Amino acid sequence: MAKATGAKPSPPKKATPPKRAFGRSLSDFPRLSAAEKKLVACCAGGEPCVLGDGMRPEKATAANTIRAGLIRFLALGGDGDNPVHEEGVMLWGAWVKGKLNLHQATAVVRLQLRKCHFDNTLNFMSANLPALVLSGCSVPGINADGMSVKANVFLDDSFEASGEIRLLGAHIGGQLYCKKSSFTNEGGYALNADRMSVMGSVFLNDGFEASGEVRLLGAQIGGQLSCKNASFANEGGDAITLDRMTVKGSVFLDDDFEAKGEVRLLGAQIGGNLSCKNASFTNKGGNALSADGMTVKGDVFLDDGFKAKGIVRLLGAQIGGDFSCKNGSFTNEGGEALCADRMTVKGNAFLDDGFKAKGKVRLLGAQIGGDFSCKNGSFTNEGGEALCADRMTVKGNAFLDDGFKAKGEVRFCSVQIGDQFSCEGGSFDNEGGEALNTQGMSVKGVVLLRDALINGAIDLTAAKIGTLADDADAWQAGGHLLDGLHYDRIIGPTDAKMRTKWLKQQRSDQLNEDFAPQPWEQLIKVLREMGHPEDAAKVAIAKQDQWRAATKTNKRKFGEKMRRGLHWLYGWIAGYGYRPIWTVYWMMGVWISFAFVYENAAQRGAMAPANPVMHSHEAGEIEKADSSYKIISNVNVTGCGVSGDVSLSNFWNRCPGMPPEYTTFNALFYSLDLILPLVDLQQDSDWAPVVMNGKTETLWPGWWARSFMWFEILFGWVASLTLVAVLGRLVDKD
Repeated sequence: MAKATGAKPSPPKKATPPKRAFGRSLSDFPRLSAAEKKLVACCAGGEPCVLGDGMRPEKATAANTIRAGLIRFLALGGDGDNPVHEEGVMLWGAWVKGKLNLHQATAVVRLQLRKCHFDNTLNFMSANLPALVLSGCSVPGINADGMSVKANVFLDDSFEASGEIRLLGAHIGGQLYCKKSSFTNEGGYALNADRMSVMGSVFLNDGFEASGEVRLLGAQIGGQLSCKNASFANEGGDAITLDRMTVKGSVFLDDDFEAKGEVRLLGAQIGGNLSCKNASFTNKGGNALSADGMTVKGDVFLDDGFKAKGIVRLLGAQIGGDFSCKNGSFTNEGGEALCADRMTVKGNAFLDDGFKAKGKVRLLGAQIGGDFSCKNGSFTNEGGEALCADRMTVKGNAFLDDGFKAKGEVRFCSVQIGDQFSCEGGSFDNEGGEALNTQGMSVKGVVLLRDALINGAIDLTAAKIGTLADDADAWQAGGHLLDGLHYDRIIGPTDAKMRTKWLKQQRSDQLNEDFAPQPWEQLIKVLREMGHPEDAAKVAIAKQDQWRAATKTNKRKFGEKMRRGLHWLYGWIAGYGYRPIWTVYWMMGVWISFAFVYENAAQRGAMAPANPVMHSHEAGEIEKADSSYKIISNVNVTGCGVSGDVSLSNFWNRCPGMPPEYTTFNALFYSLDLILPLVDLQQDSDWAPVVMNGKTETLWPGWWARSFMWFEILFGWVASLTLVAVLGRLVDKD
């Protein structure tokens, strides 16, 4: 059998390398420069590639230029022949030519590009990166919407952007550092990071500068947001917008923070504090700081050198700690300097210790869980409202004292204060208007007005307070409104003279045509309860006098004139029921003084027996029989004054023809018998003035005596009935 001839075996075929997209193979980058070869070698060895002196170049040279595509190639891990070390891409001092495009790409190593200059916008949209470092770089812009970075992002250390930096919806697993960097895009967005999520903190601080709007709407920050010593400029627009942002830590817009343009925090959620200490917010004619609906679990500090030119708005803000504006300056002349309507502060609110506002300060409906302090604060809005806090609730104290100054109206209408309201040592200046308006205010403790300088009216209409502590000087301006004011005690002068003067310093209409009796009645009640009945009575009398003076406007009404006349008589006789002893004094005065009139008439023979039998004959002996008198014989009675001749030297008491048992005339008892209606001393019934003689000539002593007698009888009835009515409490004195 023939032996088969063997065939020579074929050599094995080389493996065909997998096909790669353009830019994923080093062969796609022909003619590598020395700088690029160095970069490839350093990336393979895990070493930094430093070009030149490592500083950011001012122009492109062969020694510093790196193609952007090569950096992308290395960031994606290189290729099989040119792997990249786990340390990643580390490049210093390069001029990067072309567009670095990592759109939707996933980098397998860290990208650290320091002190580099990029001549084209960087595209990191929807890219996935382990870390991103662009410290000290210069870029025309970055588009990184939807980018995801597992670790930190560094746009710091003199990083400069001459166009928009976009981080919309980006996710950063670590921190975002923009310290000592500059973002410039005047008229547009310098940094646009709406809905960005940062697990750590965001640092736009330590010399950070932005020209153009910085936006972080709806951003989520797991740590803090720091803008210390940062500058944001977008005059006429929004400097920094943080609406609906959520920060689990604190927000720092302080330590030489400066914003030119509106700073917005509408609806922001802050888990720690909001600090704006020693910061400047400028947006003249607009909103300098807008934080409506903001929630801060800690404290809010707009103090220690805080300055705002424009409106500061905190409408409906929720603050879990204190709200401090100590030594803060709020300026918006002619408008609202601070507007915090419906703000809720669980702690204290401090607008004190050098606080200055030029423009209206509004706190309508605010809720303060602790104290509200404006000690040594200055509020200026001449011709308008300097401080308006209507419907505010303060669970603690309210202090507008110790150097407090207001030029313009201070309004605390319907305010609820749990403890005291102090204006002691404060200055309120609104000449010609209301300096302090507290209509409907409720204060459970003391209202302190002592040592207060108040140039303008005080309105306490319908206010309810525990204790009023004041002095006469507090009310010097006059024109006050006190109708409906309720208080339980007074600390200060309680004398009727001062208190009557106080009530007479009310606005003129409440003392005249619209006379308000309630302030008088309230004072009378309190003085009585405090154990000052005499002062209470004096004030009550002054009230009645003032009421009568007020009704003089009805000059044409006869009924009103009669009413005023009777009212005047009541006050003259009995002090409107508060001085019944006056009635007794008047009765005693009339009794004694009128007795002199009757005695004078008797001496002149003008007081004669009232029984007609005594005058039936000119002479005769008279005897008494069965309680009556009759003539029994003729006797000589010359000189007894029977004719009423006042020239006679004797008078009826010395008449020899008078029966000894007939009542002897006594001027004192005669006057007393007249003035006491229900008392019969037999003087009035037995004696009467003689007004005419037998020649029908008027006897003037008798005529005057009879006139006085009639007046005394009427006065006695009036005075007696008044005394009985007052003592028997048949009339309501008040």
